[in-house]
Amino acid sequence: MATFKILGANWFTVDFATAKKKFDIEKLTDNDVSLDDLFPDAPEEFFVHRGNLVVKGELELQADPSSPDRTVYVIDGDLVVDGPLLVQNHDVYTSLFVTGSVRAKSIAVTWDAALFVEGSVEAHDLVFTYLTDAGHFVAKKGVKSKVWLEAGGRGVILADKVGDTTKLEKLGHDAIVRTLLPSFNDGGRVDSEKIVDAMMKGRSVLR
Repeated sequence: MATFKILGANWFTVDFATAKKKFDIEKLTDNDVSLDDLFPDAPEEFFVHRGNLVVKGELELQADPSSPDRTVYVIDGDLVVDGPLLVQNHDVYTSLFVTGSVRAKSIAVTWDAALFVEGSVEAHDLVFTYLTDAGHFVAKKGVKSKVWLEAGGRGVILADKVGDTTKLEKLGHDAIVRTLLPSFNDGGRVDSEKIVDAMMKGRSVLR
């Protein structure tokens, strides 16, 4: 069953009213995002892990209408993944809020995902965002990676600073062809499912 609960995390609950003030998504996004929009029926509580969280291997965080506990999961510290990280929702808006930074080998944030990071988002290889209109990707202190491939052109994307990163959406067709392996682009257009599948299997998609 799809879930956002991470093995090894020590989750405790914080009532919704208290958590909403402490982990303030509206403030982080300058009111571009409202919890009322994400959760018209307010959940009773947030799930919170206090301190840094280190995950060995790959980490997939996925939610869909069958998922339990559709709410906000908070890591009150850094999230460090020594493999690839996928954050992905389908038709629900279960959210991950990280008060520190997120670091992983590669990072994919896709479809209706809602990822809110007060620090930076850092990947050794690739950050890949492919969102619907309902998706959210917020990195208050920016994105750092060899490549940030923003392929959807939709959703709420807020990254105040971009480090030494090539953002392919701005560079266009020639940069996509030059940067991605041929099997992951179709005449300068990206194949998102192939990219995510390869990333989660630890295979490179970059030339």
